[in-house]
Amino acid sequence: MPTLSDLSEYYSMFQNKQFIACYGVAFSKEKINELVVSNINHWKQNGFGMWTWRDKESHHFIGRVGLKSITVEEKNEVELAYALKPEYWGKSVAIEMSLMAIALAFNTLSLPSLICFTRAQNYQSLRVMQKLDFHYEKDFIYLGFLQKLHRLANFGLNTHIDHK
Repeated sequence: MPTLSDLSEYYSMFQNKQFIACYGVAFSKEKINELVVSNINHWKQNGFGMWTWRDKESHHFIGRVGLKSITVEEKNEVELAYALKPEYWGKSVAIEMSLMAIALAFNTLSLPSLICFTRAQNYQSLRVMQKLDFHYEKDFIYLGFLQKLHRLANFGLNTHIDHK
């Protein structure tokens, strides 16, 4: 779970110029504070949420990953969400992070499916979804941007997911 002591690291990620160019949104410090507090409250209310992800050896901040309750077009869903500092893009870190969250979603929480979405221009994230076997479902508007929504169904066959 993120903590308020992680805020400076979240600022550095969400205010990075490469990150903003990819995600299409510039986050103010106030918005980042709200996001972290919302993530903490989500854990308290739901028993799952976002994690702060750190390098196993150096403990340097890499990003965040986790599961988030969300309403998309009036339907309650659980989203796999991840965000990484740009220096970790393209290094399979998002895959490793996401597999742990998927294992929790399917093997522990027994969720029927997960969604994951991003802007159409975020090719790196679309590639991560493809590698995780999410399948395109539809386009929709979220926060004023066209998003590509993908879904991963839990067919009860997810014992191959290992979050080492």
